[in-house]
Amino acid sequence: MRVRALAMTVAVVVLPACAGPAPPPVLSDAEATRAEEIFLEESCEICHGEQAEGVADAGPALRGLAPYWNEARLIAYLENPAVFREANPDFEDRRETVYDVEMPSFEHTAVEDRRLLARWLLTR
Repeated sequence: MRVRALAMTVAVVVLPACAGPAPPPVLSDAEATRAEEIFLEESCEICHGEQAEGVADAGPALRGLAPYWNEARLIAYLENPAVFREANPDFEDRRETVYDVEMPSFEHTAVEDRRLLARWLLTR
């Protein structure tokens, strides 16, 4: 009985970790439109490009994030990048490029807007 319980515990703990990244969120047309508006309202295109393709020396491309980020982690980063980096030193260690512009905090942005922006970015 103990062996079976241990096997079940291993399956419950290990298998979800092996499942890979979560699929990108699905947004309605209205949500996608609003997220694009937020992207522009917050002037994200200055550093990340109008199509989130990135801008040399200013900011990375924001495409293909879903395999590396989940919604909660991206929302936390948007809320306050400096605090996020301090709490996640491995984040800085993996950065390939140092940009001339510091990522600003989105603390002034409504929580729902940050969530929607993060979800939209994960679909890019």
